[in-house]
Amino acid sequence: TIKPKLGWSSEEHAELGYEAWVGGMDLIKDDENLTDQNFNRFARRVELLTKQRQRAEKETGEVKSALINVTAETKEAIRRAKLLHDNGWEYGMIDVVTTGWAALQTLRDEFEDLDLAIHAHRAMHAMFTKDEKHGMGMPCLAKLLRCVGVDQLHAGTVVGKLEG
Repeated sequence: TIKPKLGWSSEEHAELGYEAWVGGMDLIKDDENLTDQNFNRFARRVELLTKQRQRAEKETGEVKSALINVTAETKEAIRRAKLLHDNGWEYGMIDVVTTGWAALQTLRDEFEDLDLAIHAHRAMHAMFTKDEKHGMGMPCLAKLLRCVGVDQLHAGTVVGKLEG
């Protein structure tokens, strides 16, 4: 994730992506909180990241990519996924807990038609994975997400959020 998580303009975000790519990273990702804020619009971010990726690939001779967050209401998320496809991206990131199961199934079908892989972010999972008295464990959630058809699951750090 490009840090800090929020506050960069689309131009700054794309420039930081470029710097990460030419600095040796092959894959960058949006933060789960970054979707389409007024300071960093989704379509503009995609446009600029696409240009910076092409620049980084030309300079390094290596394939570069990004996990760009399409999370929105279902029709808007589909529109965003199509924009990713039209700009040559391979992945789309979805905040799967807040998106919901039914919408995720619809998005999975759309992503498949667009030949996009789903990177699932588990933001907000703790409301049902952290309490021993109710909910489910993360392994169960991960299996359910895989059954729905996500391709990758953001696992987080081994030491916990904001540590290490």
